[in-house]
Amino acid sequence: MIYSIFHNYWDSFSKTLFSLAGIPKAAKDESAKFNIAKIKQLFSKKTEDLTENEIRKVEFMANDIEDTGSKNDHKDKLKSAHFRHLNEQLYTQTGSQSLKMFQKDQEAFKIYHEGFQSQAKKWPSDPLDKIIEPIMKIVENKKKDKNLTIADFGCGEARLAKSLARPDVTVHSFDLVKINDLITVCDFSSVPLEDESCNIAVFCLSLMGTNLRDFVKEANRVLKVG
Repeated sequence: MIYSIFHNYWDSFSKTLFSLAGIPKAAKDESAKFNIAKIKQLFSKKTEDLTENEIRKVEFMANDIEDTGSKNDHKDKLKSAHFRHLNEQLYTQTGSQSLKMFQKDQEAFKIYHEGFQSQAKKWPSDPLDKIIEPIMKIVENKKKDKNLTIADFGCGEARLAKSLARPDVTVHSFDLVKINDLITVCDFSSVPLEDESCNIAVFCLSLMGTNLRDFVKEANRVLKVG
C-alpha cells in the first residue's frame, strides 16, 4: 500500500497583492524618519514590478524607526509586507528560480521563514500536526522488522523528522535553504533519492510554484509501488 500525503492550505496567498493600505498616516512632523508617503509610493506598484532594491529601501526606513509605540507597529507591518511579497514570488515562479533566489539572498529566506512562523501562530491548528498524527499511527501499526521511509518536500525546520526520530523511521527533509543539518537543499522537482525508495511523500504548505506538477511527479517517482 502506498501512503502519500499532499498538504497545501495556503493557495489563497497566490492572489495576494502587495500593499500597505492599512498603515496610519504619517505624523505631521516633517522631520519624522518614517516616511509614509515614500512607502506608499513604493508599494503602489504591482507586486511583479516591485524590485528587491525597492524592498530594501523600505527595510532601511524601518530600521530607522525607534522601538516605541505605534512606530513598532509600522515596522511589523513592513516585515509582513515583505513576507507577502516573497510568498507571492514563490507562487509565480518555478521551483528552480525560487532555489536560486534564496541561494543568492539567504536573508530573504530568513524574512520569509519568520513571516511564516508569525502567520502560523494565528492559525487555530497546525497542519503539520494533522500530518504527523496519522503517520504516527502507521508507525505504531507496522511490523517491527519493517522500516518506514518518508520524503518531506518543503520541510522548513525539519520538524517532521524531529517528531519521528526513531531507528525504524527515516525522514529525508528537503527545502530551499539549510536551516539545520537535517535538511538537504534541492529543487523539489529533482530530489536525491532512488526510484521507489519511499513509503510516504509529504507536502505541507509547500506546493508552491508554476511547475508544482513536477513536484508531484517527483514524489510519485520516489514512492514505492504496492
